[in-house]
Amino acid sequence: MKIKLLAQKLLKDEQGLAVVLVSLAMTVLIGALALVTDFGLVAFNKSKLANAADAAALAGVQELPENPALASQIAQSYAQANGLQVNQVEVKLVPDLDSSQYVGVQVIASKTVEYVLGKIWGFSSLQLQSQATAQVMPITSVYGAAPLFIPDTQPLVFGQPYTLRSKDADFGPGNFGALDFPNSAGAKDFSYYLANGYEGIIKVSYEIDTLTGVKKQKTIEGISQRIAKCTHNCTHEHFQPDCPRLLKLPVVHYDQLNGHKPVTVVGFAAFLVDDVRDAGSIEITGRFVKTLAEGEGSLNQVDYGLRTAKLVQ
Repeated sequence: MKIKLLAQKLLKDEQGLAVVLVSLAMTVLIGALALVTDFGLVAFNKSKLANAADAAALAGVQELPENPALASQIAQSYAQANGLQVNQVEVKLVPDLDSSQYVGVQVIASKTVEYVLGKIWGFSSLQLQSQATAQVMPITSVYGAAPLFIPDTQPLVFGQPYTLRSKDADFGPGNFGALDFPNSAGAKDFSYYLANGYEGIIKVSYEIDTLTGVKKQKTIEGISQRIAKCTHNCTHEHFQPDCPRLLKLPVVHYDQLNGHKPVTVVGFAAFLVDDVRDAGSIEITGRFVKTLAEGEGSLNQVDYGLRTAKLVQ
């Protein structure tokens, strides 16, 4: 009889213990579920917020330094297009310490995330914030450069008609403003690079030999192909950033040219070509413009109009 009572007591104790263990397990399970659910929600919104800030800063900075008001407006618009409200975005312009111009756009985006299951434990929401700063700077390395050069002594007036390789240009005996890029096969590759750009990186400080001779037919062929590939009727005031008519031209320094000699790259300019013709010597007409391209950049680099935009924070 005593044994039977003892067994019944143990059974009741085990049932009570089981209830306690199940309750504890459920509490832990709900806590883990809340942690996973709300952690995922926070991570998703944090990533989305960071992407919105990055996109807004990079979009706005492309208008600097010429149009600071427009830069702020575009940054705000891009942030809203990525799901943010006006009161969730703060846009600041970053000044250049050495001039009165603005060279950067800072976007501070914030958002309140409401917890789903965290409220069970007394946590209602979390304030997220993401900051992105983009700067525009003169480019120091370029992929797809055209094999033509601009002397660093040549004033560049943006938007004004200009003629490359004209008969009046004085590059020195045997030179007509052409470059012999590394590992190229002379005139044959010259025409291809004119049409498509050099398949390699050219950087500031590189020394590149000039390509001597007029190369009339090769020049006409290469430039004509570029002009034919433009399908948006681009003008110097409104053009696609990837327009085939945009030539990325090395700006070079040299003391004196006489035949096949090296020149030193000191920067890069962008030239929107309009036409090419044989007028006794080859004339490539167009206008210098300011635009962005992919590549390395530096605020200490001389600005010849071709720039790059980078996230710096």
